[in-house]
Amino acid sequence: MNSPVNIFTDRRVIPPGGNIHWLVRPLLNPQLKYADPGKGKDPAGREVNKALAQYNRTAHTLFRLTDLEHCDVAMVPMDWTHIRGGQSWHATPDKETLRRVLQFARAAATANKPVVVFFCGERSHEPIALDDAFVFRCAVYRSSKTERDVSVPQVLLPDIQSEFKDRSYLPHAKAAQATIGFCGFVRPVTLTERLKTVVYKLYTRAILGFADVSQFKGLELRQKCINALQRSHRVKSNFILRTKSVYLTKDSNYKLRNRARGEFIDTLIGSDYQLCVRGSANYSHRLWETLCAGRIPIFLDTDCVLPFEEHVNWSDVLLNCDVRDLDRLPDVIADFHDSCSQEDFMSRQRRCREVWEKMATPCGIAVLIQERLREIAARA
Repeated sequence: MNSPVNIFTDRRVIPPGGNIHWLVRPLLNPQLKYADPGKGKDPAGREVNKALAQYNRTAHTLFRLTDLEHCDVAMVPMDWTHIRGGQSWHATPDKETLRRVLQFARAAATANKPVVVFFCGERSHEPIALDDAFVFRCAVYRSSKTERDVSVPQVLLPDIQSEFKDRSYLPHAKAAQATIGFCGFVRPVTLTERLKTVVYKLYTRAILGFADVSQFKGLELRQKCINALQRSHRVKSNFILRTKSVYLTKDSNYKLRNRARGEFIDTLIGSDYQLCVRGSANYSHRLWETLCAGRIPIFLDTDCVLPFEEHVNWSDVLLNCDVRDLDRLPDVIADFHDSCSQEDFMSRQRRCREVWEKMATPCGIAVLIQERLREIAARA
């Protein structure tokens, strides 16, 4: 067994009430290894807490908290989203927290230690104020990726198979025609949103130095995919289309969300494939939910970098369609389905679940992060 990676971090960087990143939380609070994940009201939240509790018990075998002199890497103890001021594209950075983070990074640079930052969420493709940091991001554009960017999954998602134990997740046998599932928010982009996009691009060009991809791009692409699939006679559609988000609207309530989530799960496991298109950010939650359920993702590639490509042959797991081929999406799916043998079709579904266990659970991703941190330390 490899020895733990030595990590230096400093809780004084975190503002009062700030959230410590899940990876270093048990290092700063060893008592978490004995913590009960609790019952809670939300079944999905309970599953996330269970997975985190399992990681908390084993974190010390992967990572060890040390001083700056003896560390392998210096890790900022909170997600950069909190430093930039939240998820909004026009957020105001927390200047005091940013000052402390920059001071932390300067101390690491003086000691010749590499700085590591986690940046996940809607804005995680943005440049950060630490030019030499290694940044673990869940939204990465291949065309602008640097050697210091590491693509990672948005990891804190519940295990669907444990959350909904009463469903069957056995692999589907191959039918003559592919069934594509989707349950969620779909509607055309409005004129107001198109005008907001113009303002957004002008703002990001001024602030970031480039005109960023529209925050409504995912909504537009999702509608185009749905239209293309519904028009086709080569594939079957298993869709529940909502005109507003159940989770983001102010009038959402627990019962409504719980019913909608059950419908989502039924659509997911009742289909052979699941349509996975980016949202506001250049990644897809549905990709990981589909893998978790043991179904095959139809992934629309919008200049994406999939996580840990050196560990997973993604072409053996998902069906990738370049965004430039969106109009051909039904034919891409049907041609693949026709060429797939019964054995390959079922084994691919099993591989999907295996990839989720390896790459989307806190314990699984922590092992991969440990390996990457060793590489970063060796380069420093």
